[in-house]
Amino acid sequence: MKGLIIKEPWIDLILSGQKVWEVRGTDTRIRGTIALIKSGSGTVVGLCDLKDVIGPLSLNKLRRSQPFHAIPSNMIKNKLPYPNTYAWVLDDTICLRKPVSYRHPRGAVIWVNLSNTVVKQIYHQNTLKLPGKENEMTIAKDLKALQKEIKALEKKMEKLIAAAGKSEKPKVAKKTTAKSVKAKTIKKAPAKKAHAKKKLAQSTATDQVLKIINRSKKGVNIKTLMEKTSFNQKKVTNILQRTFKQGKIKRVGKGVYMDA
Repeated sequence: MKGLIIKEPWIDLILSGQKVWEVRGTDTRIRGTIALIKSGSGTVVGLCDLKDVIGPLSLNKLRRSQPFHAIPSNMIKNKLPYPNTYAWVLDDTICLRKPVSYRHPRGAVIWVNLSNTVVKQIYHQNTLKLPGKENEMTIAKDLKALQKEIKALEKKMEKLIAAAGKSEKPKVAKKTTAKSVKAKTIKKAPAKKAHAKKKLAQSTATDQVLKIINRSKKGVNIKTLMEKTSFNQKKVTNILQRTFKQGKIKRVGKGVYMDA
């Protein structure tokens, strides 16, 4: 597993869910689960999913994306942090209950290759599922047990179907009349209304946030969205990040968004 070295205060903001973009001066092809290392501590403090890389970014786009990278506005007022600035998109961040020590290789400033022993400690000490070969035996046993249960259920179903077939008596077909057709049509009508109500009730979290933003003429900030939706800051920030990339909303002020 790869460990990404991050300085304070950025590492604390990432672990608290307030920062989902790690701004760097280079691109990376690494994707998937990575460990988060607090610079200078010699410990792994969290895990996350490195989902994507955006960039190189313009100064204007970096300013408009402040809710995602959490860099103070005065630090990016006149120039980019790097000649080529990239945003490493982080998701599913986990703060470890107990930091895990590792041996820091000399000269490592960005990435560290963590040993299998350290990886096991990360997962075992924090009761997380350990991926890879170490877990293959357990998965194989679980699959065999599941297959046995499925076969037993199939046999029970066959017996129930056979018993139902023996006890079932042939039904006399009723004559279809115009009245019966009308009655059936009238009974089915409420079902369509109920189905329509279900569709309305199934609006997504993204739809709720976009609806609030679209209704506002001057724009809405993250705090207002959290109050109106009852979502936490991380969830609201992730929705804003995704819809901003899709061009559905635009930033009109510091942490303020409105319909694009």
